[in-house]
Amino acid sequence: MASVRVRIAIATNALGKAVSGHTIETKLEAVKRHGFDGVELAFEDLESHAALGEYDGLSGREDRLRAAAADIKSKATALSLEIIAVNPFVSYDGLVELADIEERLQEAELWLQLLQILEAPILQICSCIYPLEKTITPDIHKIAANMRRLGELALKYDKIVAYEAIAWGIHIDTWQQIQDIVALVDLPNVRHCLDTFHIAAKEAGDPFNKSSPIRPGGLENLQASLDEMKKTIRPSDIGYFQLSDATVADPEQKNYPRRDFNQPSYMTQSRNCRIFPCEPSRYGGSLPALEVAKTVFELGYRGWVSLEAFHTDMWKTDASALEVMETITVDVLVCGGGMSGLACAAFAAESGAKVLVVEKQASIGGSSLYSAGMFWGPRDYEALRQWVPDGDRELQRAWMDDYLPAVEWMRQMGVPTSQRFSPIMTIGVGYPIKIPHLHDLHLRRIKNSATGSEVWTRTQVIKLLQDNEIPGSRVSGAIIQRWSSNGQDPQYLKVRAKRVVLATGGFQGSSDLTSKHLGPGADNIFVRSNQGSVGDGLNLASSAGAGNSRGMGTYYGHLLAAPLRREAVTPYDFLPLAQYQSRHCLLINESGRRFTDETLGDEVVNQYLAKQDNRRGFLLFDDKTRRKHCVSALFPNAGDVDRLAKARSHGCNVASAPTLDGLVKILEGWGVNGQQARHTIEQYHRAVTSNDAKISLDVPVGRAGPPPDSLLDGEADFFAMEVQPSITFSYGGIAIDRNGHAITADKAPIPGLLVAGVDAGGFSNLGYAGGLALAFVTGFWTARTIARELGLVEPKLPSIAPEDRDLTARASL
Repeated sequence: MASVRVRIAIATNALGKAVSGHTIETKLEAVKRHGFDGVELAFEDLESHAALGEYDGLSGREDRLRAAAADIKSKATALSLEIIAVNPFVSYDGLVELADIEERLQEAELWLQLLQILEAPILQICSCIYPLEKTITPDIHKIAANMRRLGELALKYDKIVAYEAIAWGIHIDTWQQIQDIVALVDLPNVRHCLDTFHIAAKEAGDPFNKSSPIRPGGLENLQASLDEMKKTIRPSDIGYFQLSDATVADPEQKNYPRRDFNQPSYMTQSRNCRIFPCEPSRYGGSLPALEVAKTVFELGYRGWVSLEAFHTDMWKTDASALEVMETITVDVLVCGGGMSGLACAAFAAESGAKVLVVEKQASIGGSSLYSAGMFWGPRDYEALRQWVPDGDRELQRAWMDDYLPAVEWMRQMGVPTSQRFSPIMTIGVGYPIKIPHLHDLHLRRIKNSATGSEVWTRTQVIKLLQDNEIPGSRVSGAIIQRWSSNGQDPQYLKVRAKRVVLATGGFQGSSDLTSKHLGPGADNIFVRSNQGSVGDGLNLASSAGAGNSRGMGTYYGHLLAAPLRREAVTPYDFLPLAQYQSRHCLLINESGRRFTDETLGDEVVNQYLAKQDNRRGFLLFDDKTRRKHCVSALFPNAGDVDRLAKARSHGCNVASAPTLDGLVKILEGWGVNGQQARHTIEQYHRAVTSNDAKISLDVPVGRAGPPPDSLLDGEADFFAMEVQPSITFSYGGIAIDRNGHAITADKAPIPGLLVAGVDAGGFSNLGYAGGLALAFVTGFWTARTIARELGLVEPKLPSIAPEDRDLTARASL
């Protein structure tokens, strides 16, 4: 599944036991140090803080707790931490005796008052567990009545009651029972508290079986439970979500701090063996906790996630109990191992920086692996400004200054580079290069730098670390998630870095971000890029206080043969299925009308097609155009391919007829207004073959080149091909300056945070300003900035080659 962005908290009793001397101050500082967003406050920590001598002047328990809560809130606020819940309220849900119920409700009201002081939204309650001397009932209707009273009381304080089924609950031990009770309560503030340990252990675990910690049929039981959950629970039904794993428990309880041979086996495991998720290499996690987590996120839940660990290590008296993640230190953390990320890493490593590249996919390269290697740029700055007038002038000028030196760098470094090819992308010149060779070169440069630099795949950044967690403040590292080669048991690590570079490849794969920025229905546009480009960089930068560039609603892509679904195509078919010949064809919509100037190029008309009804387009051309533009290589490295035959092999709508009347009938069979299509063809013919200014077209033609030939003067056969829009990467992105710094909406650089490649916006805007070459150059910029700011050897690009100086001479005329 795609990466999920949530806020992460941690339970304070997972950071060392209060009875072992771990104070709330040291715990909150540890929480802040390790990059969490908030805490789930254990009541034992509140009571321990209230017992301090500074509260001796307060006589009653309630007054001491209130004063302690106010102090804890103040300390958390100073560290920019939120308190999300107080836990666990126990021994209530199944009570029978009225006096017992009233006594616990009185205590609950105190807890709710403390929540008010703490500004915490959630009161967490557990199902009744061993040991309990009170009389309790298994009747869910009576339990629901009790829970309704608690919910109504919480409503007075505007608080949520999060109800958790404990795996060894006396009567209530499954989430399904909680669901039934919550439905009977029927209050919006009484919700689930879902916990991966309790669900996975109850359904699948064998707590004492070291050789087989999952009991026979356990995984099947769990999957059935999770399938039921998908059909039953809504995201709004969840108060919050707790995440943990567990090791196998020792039935003899050797070296356990508190031994109790009468307690249920799940309780022994939970109290002594609960570990943080994804750390099997350290402790040996045994439960399918991540399957539960995956299901909860697939439900659409995006609320608080709290980590819980109740391990024997939590009883240690030294500071090691507070260290929840391994920390590594580097000079530079590069997020993304594609065209720009690898360029940045290689230049920075050669300058003397210790670099860690993290790439979320199994191999490096990103979307550049699927390209034809056209290392292109605008022929000069003036052409770029005319084509993309809404781009950032300073960024565009800096890009043009370094484009041709980057071409010469390729040649000098031995990257196979073809002769200049033009025109390309309407305003450009290009030099096809061998992308795999370039990536191999970067990896060798990183390895041979003698800086200890590394490239990790299957690893992604999930959170940036900032000074004081204040947006716009210095970025000092990140929390990363690293998956094993078998896709199981990820490890979380904290990376301390002097500079962090975001180069994650844009947001085109995110349905949320494309809908937000590109408009309604954009989440259904065909995505012709790697599956990892889902806006990680944009989300991370936004959370750090960065602003957005202009042009967030524009993007690069090509007209693709249609109908065609993404899952039916391998990425290596993206290129031959793109219909680059569109500038030489008529392009009409379902209504039979032209809607754009075809000469703008398919990377521009592609965006206009996305705004048409049903996003269906139809290219019309004759056999001369087919022979000249549809069956040969567009440029070196692109390969000879018959684009029509390729489209037919994928079941797309491609057809021909010996006459235009026959062509119109084909269009009508595809749902096009044939009468209007015929009128469009004839009107276009009159407009382009006469000088009569009175002949009007739906859209003018010829802004960027010669108009397509008239079909009425064409050579039979006549062809029609259905096309659809696609998106390769987003033009808009994180706002940057010419040195690659991420900047706020007020143009202030965010210290420690740089951006490269498609994550950086400002260069293109409807018109296309550059792809592979621009990614390489922005990667170089970030490395150069890093070297300057860290006092390292500054990387440089060579001078423009003599054979390319005609371009600069032309620009100066």
